[in-house]
Amino acid sequence: MAENYRLEDVELSIDKYLEDYLVQGYATYTFDLIKDRGPKVTIKTVSLQDQLDIESTMKTLGDNEVAIYKMHMYQLKYLSKTLVAFAGQKFEDSEKASEFLSTKGLAFLDKLLKIQTSFENTLKEQFNSESIENFTTTPSTDTKPSSK
Repeated sequence: MAENYRLEDVELSIDKYLEDYLVQGYATYTFDLIKDRGPKVTIKTVSLQDQLDIESTMKTLGDNEVAIYKMHMYQLKYLSKTLVAFAGQKFEDSEKASEFLSTKGLAFLDKLLKIQTSFENTLKEQFNSESIENFTTTPSTDTKPSSK
């Protein structure tokens, strides 16, 4: 049975994530991999440049590669771009994160990817809602100026 991750704590503090996303260009999320027991994991949203780097790598794989290999390679590249820290170990770049992730089992990577995807999707839902307009001080183009 597939787990369904709802990140209620992200939804409750969405303004913090929106501010980070707009100011820094990414948002981070820290959580216990095993609920209430750890280890602590910190992930960040993927940037457009990171996504382009991943896609560029994927294009080099060629048509002769087995589909499951391509899937695992995408998963590894994606997670290595988004993993910030694991159990107090901070990764200075995606190569260090990739080295770490390469030593882990598929179940670990699958769970991490599900949480990462849920985090990204939760933020996307919020960006597509009115909360982004409520967050900014600039009125939208469909707002009429008030008459005095």
